[in-house]
Amino acid sequence: MPIHLMNAAYPVLTDLLSELPIPPTGPYPEDVDAVVPLRTGIGEGILILRLTRRDFAALIATGGLAALLPASLAIPAAAETGPAGRFRATLAAHQAGHHLMAPNQHITTLVETLRDIDAILDTADPATQTKLRLVKAEFAEHISWLHRERGDLTLCRRWSERATSWAIAGGDTAMAAYMVLRNASVALDAGDHQGANNLAERARTLWTIPPALDAVAHLYQARSSAATGIIDTARLDAADELFAQPTSPDEPAYLRFYGPGWADLQRATCYMVGGQPANAITILNARLTRLPTTHHRDRALHLARIGSAHAATNTPDAAALAEAHRAGSQHVVAELHPLHTLLTQRWPNQPKVREFAEAFTAA
Repeated sequence: MPIHLMNAAYPVLTDLLSELPIPPTGPYPEDVDAVVPLRTGIGEGILILRLTRRDFAALIATGGLAALLPASLAIPAAAETGPAGRFRATLAAHQAGHHLMAPNQHITTLVETLRDIDAILDTADPATQTKLRLVKAEFAEHISWLHRERGDLTLCRRWSERATSWAIAGGDTAMAAYMVLRNASVALDAGDHQGANNLAERARTLWTIPPALDAVAHLYQARSSAATGIIDTARLDAADELFAQPTSPDEPAYLRFYGPGWADLQRATCYMVGGQPANAITILNARLTRLPTTHHRDRALHLARIGSAHAATNTPDAAALAEAHRAGSQHVVAELHPLHTLLTQRWPNQPKVREFAEAFTAA
């Protein structure tokens, strides 16, 4: 039965946004008018939202998402009141709906919202000022990630530094450590394994951090070790144990992206970099079958690394790479560049390799 739309909690909204499918051409459509239905059960009834992807994009950009869902869908949540809560709600919608707009569109809106925060920061009471500085750090963290998605590592690092500075000013050392680990991840992607190891060690020893962040640091150090041909199983196992620890209800929201599945991806990367690609393929294939269909970027990363592992075993899987390339993430595309060169050099006449090469060069 139809339900009238009223206010709802943002956790419900962000869940629905995350479920919104993407077109086969990629997750960052600039101009899509197709109507996409969203269905969710409400007791004995069904809520159906029929909005174009552009409508969702506009609602995210203007912060008007809170009026979409019925209050009967609201779930218990530690809803934050005041300016900090309002700005965090806007950020949550951008994070959950990141695939609805190109990164640049999100960045423009988020930077404008940061100006809105600054406009009230100086005249706010001291407690609110502290909260707003922490919100600014969270905005800067997501902007940093978006710049990484669009392939601009310089701006990724610059916004990471801003997030670190604002987090420290607000007393959030966990966020500061998280941004140090963001830079460690960028260093790993750039091939600076010793620099990544140093940054991960700094994050682990400079502050007291949540177990999940400690696990991330261990995994980045394990990847640094793998680059020297050594699989550091002790660090990999330590990370698994840390992720198995109970989580705190007041843990930072960004930590929800890290867990056993993400650890498996890092373990597989270690095997691949450390010269044991067959082990990586086994892990990645197992994880891929358990990924929700809506996790497009994670699926693309898995497929890209499966393709790398197959190439290392001299059994190219260009079909997987073609699917990964369609995800549109510049982070994924950057991983595919060396593979494109390797495949076209070794297997130029394989039909799937030619198909992948044509799609890659045309993009």
